[in-house]
Amino acid sequence: MFKLIYSLAALGLLTGCGFEPIYGSAGPSNISAELSTIRVAPIKDRIGQQLRNLLLDRINPTGSPRKPKYNLTVQISESKQELAIKKNGRFHSG
Repeated sequence: MFKLIYSLAALGLLTGCGFEPIYGSAGPSNISAELSTIRVAPIKDRIGQQLRNLLLDRINPTGSPRKPKYNLTVQISESKQELAIKKNGRFHSG
């Protein structure tokens, strides 16, 4: 009985919080249209190309904007660190 009461109370709180999905079309703001005005600049190296393609697919799947409002520039850096795992499950980084 208490679980039912708590569940109903939680649902009541959620409906009053004003939660809206980011990509929902019910709101007055059109986030998809705003995202489509972002130009993603080319990124160095192969991993940069892959990241740029992923960003383009997510931000603006229809292609580059004709009149971009925003310019997104990305710089990727990579670092390596040695890691050893001992038989007892502990690890040592050096």
